[in-house]
Amino acid sequence: MADCCVLKRSVLYVEGKSFDVVLTQNSLSWGHVGIEDYKQVTQSFKKSLPLLEVFAAVPYQAKLEQSTEEGIELASLRSLSFCIYSVKRTRKHKWREKMIVFDCDDAVLCEEWLHAIQTVLSGFNRPKRLLVFINPVGGRRLGHKIYVEQVQPLFELANIKVDIIVTQKANHARDYLMEEGLEKVDGVVSVGGDGMFHEVLNGLLMRAQQEAMLNSPSQDFQPVPLNIPIGIIPAGSTDAIAFCTTGNNDPVTSALHIILGDRQPLDVCCVRRKNEVLRYSVVMAAYGFFGDVMQDSEKLRWMGPKRYDVAGFKKFMTNRGYEGVVSYLPVETVDTSPQDSLRCRSGCNICKSSFNSVQQRPSQQNSSASSWQSMKGRFISVIGANISCACAKSPEGLSPSAHLADGCLDLILFNFDFVEVHRVSEFSFRPLGEESEPVDEADGRERSGTKEGDKEYLAGKITSSAPRLGPRSVWNVDGELITHPAIDVKVHRQLIRLFARGIEECEDTPSCTVCRRR
Repeated sequence: MADCCVLKRSVLYVEGKSFDVVLTQNSLSWGHVGIEDYKQVTQSFKKSLPLLEVFAAVPYQAKLEQSTEEGIELASLRSLSFCIYSVKRTRKHKWREKMIVFDCDDAVLCEEWLHAIQTVLSGFNRPKRLLVFINPVGGRRLGHKIYVEQVQPLFELANIKVDIIVTQKANHARDYLMEEGLEKVDGVVSVGGDGMFHEVLNGLLMRAQQEAMLNSPSQDFQPVPLNIPIGIIPAGSTDAIAFCTTGNNDPVTSALHIILGDRQPLDVCCVRRKNEVLRYSVVMAAYGFFGDVMQDSEKLRWMGPKRYDVAGFKKFMTNRGYEGVVSYLPVETVDTSPQDSLRCRSGCNICKSSFNSVQQRPSQQNSSASSWQSMKGRFISVIGANISCACAKSPEGLSPSAHLADGCLDLILFNFDFVEVHRVSEFSFRPLGEESEPVDEADGRERSGTKEGDKEYLAGKITSSAPRLGPRSVWNVDGELITHPAIDVKVHRQLIRLFARGIEECEDTPSCTVCRRR
């Protein structure tokens, strides 16, 4: 604070005690009264609030009831006090609002302080108008209630204007975003689960590609990044996106990140079949077990979130495997491993430092066929995890060392007698009978099939070379189903920005795996 220009300084009162209060461009601080030398004042201050974590400054008791002949009415009153609302960190990475009341000697001084603080806050890059989609039937059907009771009062306090759309059918948000103008909003917010976020994400990305007049005729298709941030208010069954980017599935925490204008870059996977983009994904694309669970759980929606437990137990007991070929392009230029002890946290150095190395790695169009590796076998599940996939039921997630914005995804292969994980930039899956399907029709190169070093079938070798169709599963892509099993998945680095800042390390939270290892 000593290096910052003092914008305002006065003696104010907090809880009846007088303090020397100083406002700079970066902080609001208060301490002992009577020290003239500013350098000594900075050392004597008891408390300081960084303005980056202050989200509102409002008059205190701006209206007062008064009696009239007709009864009681509200009359305007020039306040002698103002309130500062800032972020307070609590256990399990949760944020709450903290209010501090400053009393002034007169109303003019109070207005001067309010104006000075609000002027500084208005200069921060924070949303002033949001488009909010609410899914009223997702998860426990509490999306609208959660927004009205927990989120809307905070948006109003922060003076954020909101346009609300309550979705009426599947793909309502996606279709709206592809057709309507977004010039007047500073962000789009999804209130619901991961499926609702998936719908908003796909609507915005499809719109961005249309506006850029890009199509996807070849495998080297590079989508343009979004220029508008996305927020998520968790109100679903799993809420993996919120959990992986804030450390919990708490609506108030997510709302405060949106209000403060936090922005966390996030990788996005493009899921394709031949020359068609089927979906954009930020969580995972899973074939086999997780696809079966999602497909069966759709028949049990009346059970609510418990349907996943029931469907999962049934599929676990059947223990079915699916034969096919997985081909993948390993990432060898990034100094991380899907099996290391690193965890992606706020300000992650891996996500920052890996930019050049990931951008310069061999891509499909300029890499030789020998760069690709493939595995042929029977798989219980094939998973491409773009993030750790952590949630309340699995705080570590499927791939604990996955990062949010390093341009890589973790390919997890579950078989009857092994589990393998590889850090890759892209992969494909071909079920039995479609191994020879070319991925890139432009150059005619076949990526699948066996090569030197490939593994044989690990459960039941096939001796016949003739194609033979076995049982098929479906793909679970961020909670949405893709019924055709032969797909290609490629990660695109930092394609979007979320209203979040990543999971913060916290020494007082027992559930924080980083803290627990210390």
